[in-house]
Amino acid sequence: MRISANITFDGRAREAFSFYRDLLGGELVMLRYADLPDMGEVPERAKERLAHVQLRVGDQVLMGGDMHWSMPYAPPRSAWITLEVERAAEAKRLFAALAEGGEIGMPMAATSWSSAFGMTTDRFGAPWIVTADAQEGV
Repeated sequence: MRISANITFDGRAREAFSFYRDLLGGELVMLRYADLPDMGEVPERAKERLAHVQLRVGDQVLMGGDMHWSMPYAPPRSAWITLEVERAAEAKRLFAALAEGGEIGMPMAATSWSSAFGMTTDRFGAPWIVTADAQEGV
């Protein structure tokens, strides 16, 4: 069994996942609604929206896409995507990139459980926690 996060966007999935791939590395697969044969008639305004996006980084997968054009979009509220890294320097680099243009909920800092921990919502509206190994020095 594998459990993975799936985040949705309102037309910005391509931009968001391209940014995540550039930041995290990995392989990216994107499928437009217009490319799916079982989707039926796709309105012109929705043809470039992504029905499914998959970013595979090692054995980890982050999935997502744009909400179907007939469904109301609501930004994520109660779940966070967590990046756990070994070094504080790497946590700080990732956090800074994700926070740029977004909103910081908890600034990156050492805590009792992590040498570097921060919470931010990126410029696409996706919520992130970035944390480093508690044993590694700041």
